[in-house]
Amino acid sequence: MLNPSQAQISGRVITPNGSPLANATVRARNLVSGEIDGSTTTASDGQFSISVTSGSYLLEVVDADGNLVGTSPFIAATAGTAITSVTVTAATSAVATRAGLASKLLGTTAARTITYAAAAAGVAGVMIATDVVTASPSR
Repeated sequence: MLNPSQAQISGRVITPNGSPLANATVRARNLVSGEIDGSTTTASDGQFSISVTSGSYLLEVVDADGNLVGTSPFIAATAGTAITSVTVTAATSAVATRAGLASKLLGTTAARTITYAAAAAGVAGVMIATDVVTASPSR
């Protein structure tokens, strides 16, 4: 039964060839706070279900070694609703490598939020300019 103060997000995790991914951890990351709001493990058929508070989320799929192997599109969750049929395709640990690099280079909450939003939008890489003069020409 759905708790009226929470939203339910459910779906399936698959591999690039369409096979279900069993025993993977699925985490719901709040895109505003950057915090994990819920977590569960996929069943043998790749199915999962997570209860979260109202907010904007990105689902993260984590393998047994703790590597981020997939992310979902942006999900807007409203209390008292059920979001069903979410499919997340797990890829390689390259997602974790990109997120880790951006976090090490930028290291702030804002940078982590940008990383989550970029992953939700399907951005594959980030370029960071160095030695950029930030003062206006009038100074």
